[in-house]
Amino acid sequence: MQDLYERVIHSQLSAAPTPEAVPVPDAVPSPESVPGPVAVEEDVAADSDGETLEEIRPARAEFPSANLRRFLDQRAPAFAQLIAGSGIARAALSLNDESLESFLEKAVANPVWLDMLESNPELASCTIDLFEHSQYFADQLVSHPELIEEVRAACGERQGRTGFHAPRDPDGLRRYFRRQMVRIQSDSVYHRVSVFRTLERTSELAESIVNAAYEIAVADPGTPPSTLHYTPSNQMMVIALGRLGMLEFDLASDADLVFVIPDSDSDETLFWTSVAERMISVISAYTGDGVVFTIDTRLRPNGRSGALVQTEGAYKDYFGLYQDRKSTRLNSSH
Repeated sequence: MQDLYERVIHSQLSAAPTPEAVPVPDAVPSPESVPGPVAVEEDVAADSDGETLEEIRPARAEFPSANLRRFLDQRAPAFAQLIAGSGIARAALSLNDESLESFLEKAVANPVWLDMLESNPELASCTIDLFEHSQYFADQLVSHPELIEEVRAACGERQGRTGFHAPRDPDGLRRYFRRQMVRIQSDSVYHRVSVFRTLERTSELAESIVNAAYEIAVADPGTPPSTLHYTPSNQMMVIALGRLGMLEFDLASDADLVFVIPDSDSDETLFWTSVAERMISVISAYTGDGVVFTIDTRLRPNGRSGALVQTEGAYKDYFGLYQDRKSTRLNSSH
């Protein structure tokens, strides 16, 4: 069961599956060169316009390009040799060719990154591993090649890192989440860390993001408390349900959150609603750096039509009523 679960979860790391290599025949016999009738092979059959599939199928570009390969052979021969022996280089067709080519062009333009890849075989192997197995992280490294530092941090001994401390500013929060996620997943891919351990660590990372967003929102909620001497701190409870609540948060997950305040703070419902809305915006608002992750609040009482922030008493009444209705339905079925 664990093996099946790990396969399902790891399959989510790639934005799209890599197609199998497409065999290309060396030559297609022509009717003039073969006596008697010749059956055209299925994979080179003509289409409605008379073109063969061999003519339609785009030829694979040289990978790496000749100029880039020569430069790597001279400046980073060990790294060049690893690339030549990788699955990407051997494949007849690969979705990650273009991504790795783009990353290599940026790496050769930065002597520090290129020296890191040449002098650190584990880093080089881990980087190639990411491009072979995860289109998502391949795209991340192309867009943010400085993340190679996080890949390096994940190489060598297993990190096993816990106790994340996210920064208390919205822009820094996005960068922090991206860096730490790359580090966790690099460790997972390269060291073959258990999927359950990886999910636990990504859940702890998401929890640190929620905690940081809470503090950011309390400091700048947009709506002041209605009571003059009311001092907000941590009165509101933010409860994680779904995959985050089960410590199974991954790249494809959203965070199911509900917001609960003590009955004694009900007069400040408007203030705490502004805090909750600010939290959601900090985490989920789209910026040039993208979103951290999405928030789903529909598991609160009465779903989308219910108030975003509700008191403990309201939750108890709702779930008590739900339990009574459930018991009534069960009793009526006998």
